Amino acid sequence: MLRLRPALRVTFKRIPRRSLATEARGFVPPEAPRKLLPAFGGLPKPDSPTFFSGRSVYLDNVYNLEKRLNFFTSTMHKAHIMPLPKAAQHHVGPVPSYWRDVQGMYQILGKTIRESQYRRLIGLLSQLNRLRRIAAICGRKDIEAQITEVIEPYEKPNKADLEAQKTGRKRPVPDESGRVYAVGRRKTSSARVWMIKIQPEAYLEASDKGAVPVASCLVNGIPAARYFTHVADRERVFRPLKLTGLLSSYNIFCLTRGGGTTGQAEAIAVAMAKALEVLEPSIKPILKQGELMKRDPRMVERKKTNLAKARKAYTWVKR
Repeated sequence: MLRLRPALRVTFKRIPRRSLATEARGFVPPEAPRKLLPAFGGLPKPDSPTFFSGRSVYLDNVYNLEKRLNFFTSTMHKAHIMPLPKAAQHHVGPVPSYWRDVQGMYQILGKTIRESQYRRLIGLLSQLNRLRRIAAICGRKDIEAQITEVIEPYEKPNKADLEAQKTGRKRPVPDESGRVYAVGRRKTSSARVWMIKIQPEAYLEASDKGAVPVASCLVNGIPAARYFTHVADRERVFRPLKLTGLLSSYNIFCLTRGGGTTGQAEAIAVAMAKALEVLEPSIKPILKQGELMKRDPRMVERKKTNLAKARKAYTWVKR
C-alpha cells in the first residue's frame, strides 16, 4: 500500500478538477399540456378595478357619484345654467336633505363605513342635490329627473313624511289688527315685541297742530326712556327705527326677561328688525347691512377652576 500511494496521488493530480463538476443550469419546468390551456383561460379578471382594495363597494359608489357629478356639471355648463350669477345665488337658498345615516348606508353598501367615509359620501350627494335644485328652478325637468334617479337610493325611505312634518322657522305674520309679533335674543336675555303702525288719524291730528306724532315704546309696562337709564342702551333699542327712518311710525310693546339692560336692549333691537322686515319689506337691505337681522352669538365665557374669572389669573407668588 505504501508503494501505491504515490502513484494514486500522481493520477489524481493529473485529472482536471473542472471535469468532475457538472455545468449549472436553471430549472426548466415541463411544458403544460396544451389541451388544458384553452379550458382554463387564465386567471379571471375582477369586475371592479377596486376589487383588491378591501372596500370595493364603497369606492365604486364614490367613483360613480363623482362621475355623475362631473357629467351633470358639464351638462349644465353647456346649457348656460352654471355658473350662477351672484344676483341669482340667493334664490337657491339652503337645500333640505334627508340622507340615510351611517347604519342606513349599510343597507346599500353591504358593509359598515367609517365617519370620514360617510362625510365624503354625503359631500358628493349634497353637491348633486344642489344641482337638482338649480335644475328645478331653471325648468330643466329632464336633468332634475336624472339627478333624482342617482341620489334617490341614498335618501331615507320616509322622506315624504319628513318633508310634511318639517315646518322650519315661523315667519312673523300680521294679525287681524295689523300687529306683528317677533322674538329676539342676546346673551341670556330674550325679548318679545309687538309692533303696530300708528293710525292715520294720529298723523292728521298732529299735522293740524303743526307737530310730529309721537310713537310710544313700552318695555315691561314702563316707557323705554325710563326703563333704560343709559343713553347707549336707548340707542341700541331704537337703532333699527333710526336707520330706516321710521322712528315715529310704529307703537312698540316689549316684554323682556333675563340678563342685564345691555342684553335686553340688543334683544329688543333684533326683534324689532324682524318685525320691520314683515311690515316694510323694502327696508330689508338696510337692516341686513346694519347687521340687525341675525342674533349675535357671543356669550359670556364660563369661569375656570383656579382662575379669578374666565381668563384672569391670581397673582403668582413664589413663596
